Amino acid sequence: MPLKWAHKEGLLSKKFNPLNSIPIIRNNEIQHRGILTETEEKSLLDYKWENKKAYLGFEIAYYCGLRLGEIRALRFSDFVNGFIKVKRAYNDIDKLKETKTGACRSVPCPDSLVKQIFDFKKENKLLDRDLIFYNTSNKAIPVDENYFTRNFYSVLKKLKIPRIRFNSETNLTETICFHSLRHQTATRWVSSGLDLRVIAKAMGHSPLILQQRYSNHYDQEIMNDFRKKLIERGIFE
Repeated sequence: MPLKWAHKEGLLSKKFNPLNSIPIIRNNEIQHRGILTETEEKSLLDYKWENKKAYLGFEIAYYCGLRLGEIRALRFSDFVNGFIKVKRAYNDIDKLKETKTGACRSVPCPDSLVKQIFDFKKENKLLDRDLIFYNTSNKAIPVDENYFTRNFYSVLKKLKIPRIRFNSETNLTETICFHSLRHQTATRWVSSGLDLRVIAKAMGHSPLILQQRYSNHYDQEIMNDFRKKLIERGIFE
């Protein structure tokens, strides 16, 4: 926490964030985040989730790359003209607070997802100012911290999608978690060739951090395609 505070306050070099190299630690074990395959992504999107609210949260994370706390804090009024206005986040300690970077940002959102959000609003007779992912016992607060994680892992299990897998490209054992969906978004956007500066703005990152965090996922895809073309053109036998 002291390092996080020092970095936020600008006391450390802007080109070096020591938190970037710190992996996830669970039960005293180092875990590296992985991402889903395209087939696994399609399975999750096509699957008929029993919990509609959890599915909407999954879609927002998958298509728009929002952090878990940002999703919990969303209101219907934050969806404007095909964008999500990310203004706040929520955690169980600080409650409602500003975003991780302290800045508001606009994130593009698919029309199909916007329609689902407002169909959900209509079905449940909710107002623009209401939280989308409200707690059923108290609509003034969002669902609990593990709500989306529990449902996500439950669907992974039903679809027989492994959470722990070995990545032969990185030579690491990687773990799929809810935050992996944010990595999925960044990887898709960056590998599409779109402007890194714009992607970074939508993700709430700097272009440098975007490259550092997600390059290992899309660089290998580029190299695999390059190797395939070398073989196709007879440069490799």
